[in-house]
This record gives sequence, structure tokens and C-alpha cells, in this order.
Amino acid sequence: TFVRSDPPPVSFDGRIIRWNVADLTLDEDGLYIVRLEVIVDPLSTIGLDYANLSSGRQTWHINNCSALWCKSPGSAEEQVANDCEDSIVQLPQLGIEKSLRSITLEPGKEAEFELVVANFSEVTAYTVTIHDQLPDGFLYLEDSVRTVDTAAISLDDRQPLVWVLEDLEPKQSIRFTYKVMLDPGLEEGLYTTRVKVYAMDRSGFPFETNEFELNITVGRVVALEVTQNVSGQEEAIQAGKPLTVVTEIKNIG
Repeated sequence: TFVRSDPPPVSFDGRIIRWNVADLTLDEDGLYIVRLEVIVDPLSTIGLDYANLSSGRQTWHINNCSALWCKSPGSAEEQVANDCEDSIVQLPQLGIEKSLRSITLEPGKEAEFELVVANFSEVTAYTVTIHDQLPDGFLYLEDSVRTVDTAAISLDDRQPLVWVLEDLEPKQSIRFTYKVMLDPGLEEGLYTTRVKVYAMDRSGFPFETNEFELNITVGRVVALEVTQNVSGQEEAIQAGKPLTVVTEIKNIG
């Protein structure tokens, strides 16, 4: 989309911009220069829909052409020269992984997850957003986010969890953890948590670039502590004499 130019155009019909050479000024090299500012429109307005984006395609080409036209008195306008530039529009390529940092998952106990987001591309990923779907019975613990990276991480929603990160520069990654509390009445079994990562173009158009699924097992941990003591034995134990041994079994799980 055309924004402005130096010098201003004499006409613009929404697609073709025209300048008069008489309005231009020679530079030190004897060239006539037009400086033009445009905005790359949202991907949805240039024929790129969700199917294109989810297909994994990361690069598009935009062909931009200019031409020089001359008109002699009494004759029609005639094109005398033209040139085209093939511009590349590249999208970021994001990766995401989710892992369980806790050794066990038990109803009524805390658990800790870790998320890692990386930008593998050569372009900046703007306003990186993560949709983090927890299974039923997993409750996010407020203010439990921890990271060693100097990154701004904000929680925008809780069902699902929506994490909004700062812009990710090319080849940059962010790693952070958070804790959940498992419902005491949660049934034992296999549960699935899913995460999807998005980025925005500069106009705020979102597109999905990657997702990750983690299967986790919830069970009730049984841990027994066994101790044995000799009861009523004040003197030294002697061979051939009976003694009483007390065994105590405690469930510490």
C-alpha cells in the first residue's frame, strides 16, 4: 500500500503511481531519484489464506515493476523503458516443545512444565503467542513462571493458557517453566496437553507455525518406609534365647 513519496506523485489510482520527470531533481551522479514508502499489507489481503500458512510454506514473491513513458506533441504516450524487482516476503519459522520437569504426577500434588520456543528463520517473529491447553484437573499456579532469559512473558488468558512473549529475533529462543496443581480427585491414567505457537505480521495478522503434543501419566505413588526394632530387650542378645522384633511399615507416598 502506497504511503508517500519524494517528490509527491501527480496521480495514483490505487495501483499505479505516476510522477513527472520535470518534478524530479538530478542527484550528484546525474540520476533522477524517486524515494517511495509503502507498507506490506496483511497476508490475508494478498491472497494468502489459512490453508497457505498451515501448509508450511514460508516464502512468497511479490513482483514490482516501473516504467518510463514519453509523449511528444501531437502523439500518444509511449513506453520507452521498464524494469521489475522480485521482492521476497518471508515468514518466521517457529518451533515449540513442552516437557514435564516433575518426576511424578500425583493427584493433589504440584507439577512443573517447561516450554521452549525458538525462531529458526532469518526474519523476526513479532508478538509470539502460545496457546497452552492443559487437561481438565490441572490448575495453573499464579506467579509460578520462571525463566533465565531476559524476556517479557505475560499471561493473557487462562483457559487455555495464552502466553504472550516479546518479539523473537532470528535464531533466538526463550525457555520458561511454570507450575500446576493437580486436582486431588483426578483419576489415574494418561492425559494429553497441547501447545500451539503463533506469530504476527506487522499489521497484526496471526498465523500458526507449529504445535506440540505431550502425553503424561498421572498415578498415585506408593512409597513405603520400613523400620525394625527389638522390643523388650535391655540386655545383650544371647544365642538360644527368644526375642521380639517389631516391624513398622509407614506409607510416606
